Order: sequence, then C-alpha cells, then structure tokens
Amino acid sequence: MVNRLQNLFRRRNYLINLDFQARYIGLLIAVASVMCLITVIAAKYYIHLNLTPLIESGAITSPMAQKLIEIEQNFLNKNLLVIFLSTIGLITLVGIFITHRIAGPIYAIQNRIHKILAEGVANTKPFQIRKSDEFQELADAFNQFTFKVKQEFDRKDEKIKKLESQQIKETYKRAA
Repeated sequence: MVNRLQNLFRRRNYLINLDFQARYIGLLIAVASVMCLITVIAAKYYIHLNLTPLIESGAITSPMAQKLIEIEQNFLNKNLLVIFLSTIGLITLVGIFITHRIAGPIYAIQNRIHKILAEGVANTKPFQIRKSDEFQELADAFNQFTFKVKQEFDRKDEKIKKLESQQIKETYKRAA
C-alpha cells in the first residue's frame, strides 16, 4: 500500500520541453485572459448601465443605498479579479498537464532516435509510452519501423556472412 502511494505521488518533471510547452501554455493563458477581460467589461458595463442612472436620476436618494451600491461594485471588482487570477492559475496547471502528455512522448522518441543513431538498431527494445500519453499511434509506428529496419539489417548481415563464407571457401580451393 505504501509503495502504491509513493508511486502515485512520486515527483515528476512536468516541464520536459520548456519552449514547446511555454508556447501552448501562453496561448491558453492569452485565450483565458481575453475571455476574462470580456466578462469584466460586460459586468462593468451592466453595472454602469443599470445602477448609475438610478443614482443620477435621484431614484435612489438614500446615502445608505448609494453606499451599498458602491460596496457592491467594489466587491464585484475584487471578485472578478480573484476569478481572473484563479482562471489563469487553473489554465496554467491544466496547460502544463496537457502539454506534458504531448511533450513527454515527443521527448522520449527524440531520445530513442539519438540512441539508435549512436548505438545502432541492433539492440533496440520496443518503444513504450504511458497509456495516458498522446501519440500511441506514433509509438506503434516507430516500433514497426525499427522492427523492419532491424529485420533488414539482419537479412543483409546474413547475406554478407554467406558471401564471406563463400569467398573463404573459394580462397581455400584456390590455395589447395
């Protein structure tokens, strides 16, 4: 049970490809900011449109009612700011989580390609990514590709060995 909890809460690096992730998180924040700004402007306009004429026309003459309207406007301003900041924070966290699911497999495939380039395809193991990550199809295609390349290398190695064996036999025949 303890190991399961440790695995569940283990520390992960969610910012794998900072440039990629920052671009898309920034885009999400920009969209959320525009949406929040539109909401703030609409709320301010609504308050101004409905309450200001009542005060200016003298329909609300009570200083207490005017004070309550002012308090309500200030309360709304503060709440809209809190909602805006909360939305930006939530969008940032969601953006990090979503881009991690995209950037992680891309990063892993890049590392695998670099490893194959450095060490060759002969000892390549099947490539796996987490089930929750995106690009499962890409990982499967990558595995098929490396399998075919490995088969082709093995086939060519066998041909080379046969040719070398034949050449050695012919050399011995000539020498004898």
